[in-house]
Amino acid sequence: MGINFNCNPPCPLENPVMQDCFSSATICDKNGNLQFYTDNETIWNSNNEVMLNGTNLHACRWSEQGCLIVPLTSNPNQYFLVTCDQYREPANLPYTVNYVCFDIYPVKNILSLHLIDMSVNNGKGAVLWKNKIIYNSGYVNSMLAAVKHANTKDTWVMTYDYNTNRFISLLLTDCGIQDTIISPDFGIQITGSDHPITFSPKGDLMHVRNENVHGQNGYMIAHFNTATGELYNPFFFKGETYKGCFSTDSRYLYTIVDYMDTIPRYDLSITDTAAIYTNRKNTFAGSLKDGYNNGVQNGPDGKMYFNFNYNYVTWYVCENPLEPNPVFTRKFTPVTKVNKPLAASANPPNFVQSWFDPDFKEYEYGSPSITYQRVCIGNKTTLIAQGVPPATPWHWEVSENNIPVTYYYNEDTISHLFVSSGLHTVRLVIDFPCKPDVITKNDVFVDGYPIPDYIKDTVVCEGSSADLFAQSYMESYAWNTGNVQQQQIAAVNNTYIVTVSNTCGTQKDSAVVTNVEYKITNLVTLNHDNMNEVISIQSNTEALGKLEIYNSWGSRIYSNNAYNDTWPEKEIEAGVYFYRYEISSCKPENGWVQVLTK
Repeated sequence: MGINFNCNPPCPLENPVMQDCFSSATICDKNGNLQFYTDNETIWNSNNEVMLNGTNLHACRWSEQGCLIVPLTSNPNQYFLVTCDQYREPANLPYTVNYVCFDIYPVKNILSLHLIDMSVNNGKGAVLWKNKIIYNSGYVNSMLAAVKHANTKDTWVMTYDYNTNRFISLLLTDCGIQDTIISPDFGIQITGSDHPITFSPKGDLMHVRNENVHGQNGYMIAHFNTATGELYNPFFFKGETYKGCFSTDSRYLYTIVDYMDTIPRYDLSITDTAAIYTNRKNTFAGSLKDGYNNGVQNGPDGKMYFNFNYNYVTWYVCENPLEPNPVFTRKFTPVTKVNKPLAASANPPNFVQSWFDPDFKEYEYGSPSITYQRVCIGNKTTLIAQGVPPATPWHWEVSENNIPVTYYYNEDTISHLFVSSGLHTVRLVIDFPCKPDVITKNDVFVDGYPIPDYIKDTVVCEGSSADLFAQSYMESYAWNTGNVQQQQIAAVNNTYIVTVSNTCGTQKDSAVVTNVEYKITNLVTLNHDNMNEVISIQSNTEALGKLEIYNSWGSRIYSNNAYNDTWPEKEIEAGVYFYRYEISSCKPENGWVQVLTK
């Protein structure tokens, strides 16, 4: 029997397919929709159907802590399933043994990885590949736990090697296992296969039952570094049980005791390890009449769930595990099916424990941003990276024209001296180990000193207006019209004054707007006296217009789009010629010019 947290309050979920097992794992999407579940040997989809290629996993459902599911961050439809094997008996035993894994596969006592894609097979999912060995260097057996990496994207998967008495931390990324960290020898001795590893939701602590350490049985608590995967600074204290669960603030360790009317809780804020045991609190006040306590697990609602089994499954819920005096309620006793009670020897499903930390937030892998404040040339520009994923390497690339790129590594804030003003390119590159880098590109502007006399006097066609543009990339603009934009629409016969400012200073500038005026000579005398030798155009603008000349037959004999007092350019016949002159977009002027020769 499971618990459906889509109900409010959570309600029992009776599974008609998965039978007795010690291991289970299940996963929902971000909307709470069940995707699939497993007993460490077979995978079922949400329709309670065996998933395509979802059988013959090289593991055993009697593995005490045998499987867990990790979603891929780069593909919302794909999931890794990690399975841990159990001790295996010879396949040809002459007698029937309950809860035994038989030696039927080519390899044993290994960790394996399987990839599931829920987008295939019409949304029912399929196992794309399975039984990829990720650890077989020693002897693993029924111990498997997981917590998120400090970057919130990758996952640390931990097991225990019975051959070396060391803990193994495997870094699972979207590309598979990327690193293996082996703990020091802490001097512990784990002999049974029912001693699960437990992470705190914050990932800072790890718990395991140990035997005969310092002459007594009890618990080992070790600190864990979610950035490096290292266990360190273990401490030991006396205790009777072998399964535990941390409170979400890492202060308390709740444990289970079979067939006893108590649920012990240990206060880990006490520094004296002997006092941790002597000051333990028996939190449950009442009678536990439901037999064997299979396990305990945090819930997504901040409560803690204890699983009991005798002839049926019952859950005891700790309503307030962070409080000095927690309250328990007995819930979710199932109905019977036919004449058989719904029973199991199952532990609660195995999950990535970070998901129960109320402060945990998985990084959304969009593009980070760059912020900066403008400075005047000669001063350093401070650039700040925002939205960079935690515990992930990154670097800056600062580019200037004709200057080699400058690199800065893993700094949230940098200060860079640009040698020239204007626009420069800055890139922030997130160096993901197994997926394409995320690159943020920004243009960074460094102020130069405002240029005097930037806008010029302007002439326009009659009935038209002018667009005046002050110097670009200023921080502020103030025109005498009240306009505060770079562009000013200007009417004729007016003077416009603008004050521009940036971090280098302030500059005032002005321009007068008038109508275009010009005069065209109508007589050309080709007598080589250097007077009236060409058609001359006198204008109040430096702009050049278009001049066309036609003979008396109406044929165009000359055209120049930027006429500058050059016609006639060669000897021509005396006579009267027609001209057409157009400057800018103003109305063309037509007229006659007389040409005299010697």
